[in-house]
Amino acid sequence: MGHLAPEQNGLLDTFFNVLLSRGHVAVTFFVVMSGFVMQLANGSRPVKCDRSLVLFYAKRFDRILLTFFLSTLVDFLAQYFKDGKYPVSGGYVALCFTMLAPWVTPRWYNLGSLSQPALANCPNDPSWAIGGAFLVPWLLYPLMHRLLGSAHKRYGWPVLLALCAIAYLFAILPDVVFYAQHGTFVGAGLHPVIISYFFPPRWILDFFVGVSGCFTMQALLDEATRGERSPLQKQLQKQLQQQRYVVPTHYWLSVGADLSFVAVLVLMGVKFTSFDESFDPLFVHVSALPIVVFLALSSAGPRKGIFGTFFAHPAFVALGRYAFAVYLWTVPLKDVLQESKVALVFMIVVFIWSGLYTHFIEEPVSNWLRARLKAWLDASR
Repeated sequence: MGHLAPEQNGLLDTFFNVLLSRGHVAVTFFVVMSGFVMQLANGSRPVKCDRSLVLFYAKRFDRILLTFFLSTLVDFLAQYFKDGKYPVSGGYVALCFTMLAPWVTPRWYNLGSLSQPALANCPNDPSWAIGGAFLVPWLLYPLMHRLLGSAHKRYGWPVLLALCAIAYLFAILPDVVFYAQHGTFVGAGLHPVIISYFFPPRWILDFFVGVSGCFTMQALLDEATRGERSPLQKQLQKQLQQQRYVVPTHYWLSVGADLSFVAVLVLMGVKFTSFDESFDPLFVHVSALPIVVFLALSSAGPRKGIFGTFFAHPAFVALGRYAFAVYLWTVPLKDVLQESKVALVFMIVVFIWSGLYTHFIEEPVSNWLRARLKAWLDASR
């Protein structure tokens, strides 16, 4: 909704306005959080190549694909009947509905132009994230889990942490190198939106940062629960016991969680480059590190920190239940109602529709499909 907010004079002149305008950062947060939560729910259990794998994918895709197809179809029809045609070919629209457009035919056509990417978007433009940022990482999660599980078994948690760091460095490397070579993102090669935001393989790395970050946290907690200590840890513990007062570890974890979230907010409000104040290429993947640190530290101890406690409030948990529907239904509703900008009343309409859709369409259909699939798998044994 930050992308669609009404433009005002000096919109990007203040820290908070820059913060508001960077709605694209939510995609980075969601990709990292998706990998983190998927690993948090699965734990050390391997995803086997049997009926459990089918059920695993069904749980990840049924609600998402339903909302993706319905919202994209509504937006396509709204634009088609408004103009009497759709601005791109039928073949491109077919790629959009099969979620292959971000991989097979990019949304930009003139790669040599540095002005702006071509306006050849899929219906329901935010839906690109499903095929470009989520589909392949979700499919690859069982392989990621097996890789990390094997590494942990052979080398311990330090290798997990190293793999997380390597994935993060490769995710940010193209932007850092590009900017270091040219000193700017303007007039120096491919459009920065292309190389930073709409290049699907880089989102796989962000997802892996979330998975490996969670796996590292789980390995450390499991080691602490079993009472295992390395020589360095034993020495540190002995020194701490000799002190009169030691701040409990969970307080340090909560403070670290708060500081990492503050780092996300600070990065979002800073203009790193002169390319475009509302889209800074250096920030898109750089934010993955403080995001995964915030998630890990908020989940590791009994205290979540100030921000973790704030977002864990039942009101935000309830809103989070509709977050995906809000994300995919905002543009279709805007085109159906022919709203040029997002206003307060329109935002309320989006949330009300998303709630009704989730309760009466998405969840009932999803539950029915899962029950039918489970029954079919049980019968085919």
